[in-house]
Amino acid sequence: MSRIFITGGTGFLGNFLVKKLLKEENEIVCLIRKKEQVNRFPKAKNLSFVFGDITDMENLKGKIGRIDYVIHVGGVTHSENPEVFFKTNVLGTKNILNYFKKKRIKKFIYISSANVLNSFSDAYSKSKKQAEAEVQKTKISYIILRPSLIYGPGDSKNIGLLIKKIKKYHICIMIGNGKFLIQPVYINDVVSAVEAALVSKKNRKTYVLAGPPITYIDLLNVICKNFKVICIKIKIPKFIAKTFVRLFNTFGVFSSLSQKIDNWFKQNLDENYNTKESEKDLKIKFIGFEDGIKQMIKQMSEK
Repeated sequence: MSRIFITGGTGFLGNFLVKKLLKEENEIVCLIRKKEQVNRFPKAKNLSFVFGDITDMENLKGKIGRIDYVIHVGGVTHSENPEVFFKTNVLGTKNILNYFKKKRIKKFIYISSANVLNSFSDAYSKSKKQAEAEVQKTKISYIILRPSLIYGPGDSKNIGLLIKKIKKYHICIMIGNGKFLIQPVYINDVVSAVEAALVSKKNRKTYVLAGPPITYIDLLNVICKNFKVICIKIKIPKFIAKTFVRLFNTFGVFSSLSQKIDNWFKQNLDENYNTKESEKDLKIKFIGFEDGIKQMIKQMSEK
């Protein structure tokens, strides 16, 4: 039985990952900040918690015990203060690496972001890139994973929130002609990639995790079709959309999705992530958006 230390277990991806790894009889140790956050996890004998923060790992000395693998998911995705990104995403990652550098762990898995590949970089993307640099400097065996926009059951932001609003208001907001490409990735594929990375013989490698490209207008059509929603498409000119994107970023609404749209405005490029190496080395096949939505609906109905 492997003993795995996970940060960010209260978030969308982290929580999904914890539940999956628990089923495979791993012993999971989750770092969480507040005791009330324990309620977000299933009760399991092979799940334990340490209370603290990645910005202050010194307080955790002697509390974690032996660890075989570290999966670092935790981080800040939205803040109006650039220093928050640096403190949490960069220094937090450095703190974890320093804590485990003499612990003889088998592998360190860092969950970065495909945003680091954008020609235009915001504070979040820069912090993830800097965090990657910290990982790459370590002597610990590591794999860096760069997921694009993640969606699936339990997603309360971004595509999950978009679906919720479409179902409620029967309105689809379309920016420009809606033909720019994005590559959302289904959460099951991301979790499968993490599991594959844990057992992979590959070392000091970086992989992009992204689904096949889809235009924004087709993404909206897939949502409406599969959730059986009739909605009105409202086209918003780019100059008006830019104003809304700034508001979305300010208030944290559709944060990752609006960030991607904002980047598209600035660089006027479609997403074009190459996942061939990821699929080959990690032995996974990223599903298309419509197949992902169908799986999402099925998983939601089974709960």
